[in-house]
Amino acid sequence: CLTELALSSLSEEGVTIEKDDVYSVFLSNADNLADCVLEFSMDDLDSSTSGFVMSQLYVERDGDSIASYKAYEFNDVIGFLYNYTDEQNWESYNLKPKLTFSSEGTYSLIKELEGVSYDLDEVRFKSLGGSSKLSWNSSGSCNLGDHLLVEVGATCGGQYVGKNFILPEEYFSPPMFDYVYFQGRGDLTPGSSE
Repeated sequence: CLTELALSSLSEEGVTIEKDDVYSVFLSNADNLADCVLEFSMDDLDSSTSGFVMSQLYVERDGDSIASYKAYEFNDVIGFLYNYTDEQNWESYNLKPKLTFSSEGTYSLIKELEGVSYDLDEVRFKSLGGSSKLSWNSSGSCNLGDHLLVEVGATCGGQYVGKNFILPEEYFSPPMFDYVYFQGRGDLTPGSSE
């Protein structure tokens, strides 16, 4: 039998996010967010994918621990459509831009709210309608830790059996705990239970 083990950087290879699944990138190990630049890219992997939702979670730090979470604001969760069709509350992503986070970029690494400075702690991506591929790169003082793609396989008697899995730096909540309700259309109002 021949056994193979391969390790690769997930940020370079990208990670496939299945329909309605989520993947998070944490910034808790970043050395200095003010000198950090992050770029995320999402690619539509099948024609049924409508888009994705990006959630930004900010925290107030007390040394190495979290003192508090920033209160939710409307722009903390953004919906993107791959094929822009002028839907309300959705942004177009049909030109495959980079989603850039920096101290002065389109998306902020640090937010001030009522005199408190909050650092970006987690960026969460949820694929809608089909599969998407997330990739990212960083520069400056960003230290996102190791997100590894592990592939292991064996060939015995001419038959190959293999498996791949992800080893993230930090584990995050599964989709059943992704509580943001976001459809981009209409009002969220209570309905009758009858």
